[in-house]
Amino acid sequence: MAEIEQDVTTEENEEVTPPEEEIRICLFALGGDTYALPVEMVTEIIIPQKISPVPTAPAFVLGVINLRGTIVPIIDVRQPLLLPQHSQPPQIIIIQHGQYVFGILVDIVSEIVSVPESRFLAVPPDSGVNKTAAERNRFFKAIVHRDEVGDAAALLDIDELFEAVKLA
Repeated sequence: MAEIEQDVTTEENEEVTPPEEEIRICLFALGGDTYALPVEMVTEIIIPQKISPVPTAPAFVLGVINLRGTIVPIIDVRQPLLLPQHSQPPQIIIIQHGQYVFGILVDIVSEIVSVPESRFLAVPPDSGVNKTAAERNRFFKAIVHRDEVGDAAALLDIDELFEAVKLA
């Protein structure tokens, strides 16, 4: 029998880089800016319903809705983000965060995308020049650069928003 010659050439020094992990995010617009949330927090996106006001609720809590038998508080995140008010936001993102379920008003949900982890950049530090930017930046976990063109979104920090609206 003839010997079978193996033609396997592997470089001993060749480094195999594992594929970069991608994170799925939900992109939405608020006041002309683009924001993002991890997709695992978003349970659904609904059109606005009748929001019933709740006496003595914090200023950011617009009221509650009945979502298939569950009472869900609706939060206006424009105030903590220092954005202008909008008369009739067309969508509500329902969010599950730990034991809490709540909705946030948004102008429009644009898409769900997967973004490589390397595109998540730290929020720029407070320069002390613009106090408004520093106040807003505390509500962001990261800046997400989506492509080479410079399209970016601010990844919201739900824990900071909870603290601001006194939900937790």
